[in-house]
Amino acid sequence: MPRLVQRTNCTVLSIACERLPRGRYRVHFLPVDQSIYSDDLITSLTAVNRAVEDCIAIDPPQYLWSYRRFKSQPEGYGDFYA
Repeated sequence: MPRLVQRTNCTVLSIACERLPRGRYRVHFLPVDQSIYSDDLITSLTAVNRAVEDCIAIDPPQYLWSYRRFKSQPEGYGDFYA
């Protein structure tokens, strides 16, 4: 995502949907740390991770914890999801 932000110079928002009773949802629009616009990839990715954490913090039980965000690990590391 940071490379897409750099190429398009777009505004980045975090958006999370919280499930409510009776099939309703509350949509949360959250500010994103400005370091997401950094030219440094690590700094920008750290801001992305913080944005994901902020969305999860709205209601942690509703987060899809089985989502395999990290599909591969660096050589020499075991299966992260084992």
